[in-house]
Amino acid sequence: MFKIITLLSISATLLFSNILCRKKINKELILLEGGYPSWIVDNKHVITFNPNLIKDINFTKREPLLGLYLIELPFELKKSEKMLFRNIRTPYRFAIDDENYVIGNIVKPQIGLEFAQFSEMIEDNLMIISGCCVTAGLSIGGDKFIDSAYLQNFIENENLYLADIGARFKEVDGKILVDKVNPFFTDNPFLENDEILYVDEEPVQKIDKFLQNILFSPKDRVLDIEILRDNQLLEVSVATSILRGGGFLSDTFLENIGVWFDESLFVTNVHKGSAFSKRGLKNNYQLLSINGEILKSENDIRYFLSKQKYNMPDKFKFIFNFKNIELSIELKSNKKFYKNIKDDNSFGNFGSSSFSSFSTGSSMETGSFSFSGEWNEEFKAEKNDTLYNAYNTIPLAEYLSY
Repeated sequence: MFKIITLLSISATLLFSNILCRKKINKELILLEGGYPSWIVDNKHVITFNPNLIKDINFTKREPLLGLYLIELPFELKKSEKMLFRNIRTPYRFAIDDENYVIGNIVKPQIGLEFAQFSEMIEDNLMIISGCCVTAGLSIGGDKFIDSAYLQNFIENENLYLADIGARFKEVDGKILVDKVNPFFTDNPFLENDEILYVDEEPVQKIDKFLQNILFSPKDRVLDIEILRDNQLLEVSVATSILRGGGFLSDTFLENIGVWFDESLFVTNVHKGSAFSKRGLKNNYQLLSINGEILKSENDIRYFLSKQKYNMPDKFKFIFNFKNIELSIELKSNKKFYKNIKDDNSFGNFGSSSFSSFSTGSSMETGSFSFSGEWNEEFKAEKNDTLYNAYNTIPLAEYLSY
């Protein structure tokens, strides 16, 4: 009898939520020109998801890594409701728009730019809400969605970019460890398997919150971090830079020196100010090897480059291929940007005046993201470097030159 009453109570709650949220959703959803669904932020702005470049729409802000757009409307909204953000305690989640209503739950939370997972397959641009219509995320197709913390930060934070401290991180047996290290990050203090204990004297307990603290920081924010390395406590300081890899863009560490790839390592964008561009690299070339190391995936590149942090080579030789024509690009390391911390345990702060570049790294566990929403095929085939304009307009530090 108790089980029956409980089931009836849950069913009644779901039905009640369905009625209320459907009424509320009609006041939150707006279809833009071209049929793009968007969600009300305030009486002049909406937010939408699209991993491609949206043309002919006046957007206020764009985050290519997350595929998010903040769009200014040409008119003022009246009698509408904006997204509601607050802590959610109920276990139930609903994916909803004006036509869809899918009941499910969160299988995995969002960890950095590894998107959250919903229990059901859903279309993109559905609002993920709680039983009391609080925003929990925005779907990106398949069973993935962007967590509400990232939506709220995108909407409310004045930062135009996500931030980075030059490393990938993983959680092992409750410990937060450095997984991979970006060698193209000025005076990077991290080594693989460093354990992160404290950030600004606050203990680090949950990896999702730790990564949010990094990603949501402004550029040049100095973080004091206590790490455990080979049973020795060390204190390091690191200044955040701009993250430009991960999520819907490649994440190989080479983005930091001006080149992006698709999942098969074909070049999708070359920064016009990079040494690669000056040596003739263009879109659609495929990366084959670095310093003789054969590479097949983004993870291969990260693994190889992270190992270089221990002993930075004087030169890097990149082999590309285009229609069976080989392009060899040899670049030298500018050692002024690096400290050999394998032999030197003195750590300096990162001076913000020493460079004005990006780096990929703090979005741990990003890997190669395979998008499963309806935008996917168009996105993969497009390879249009205008999608990268947010990063192409910022100067690169010459970590490598010729």
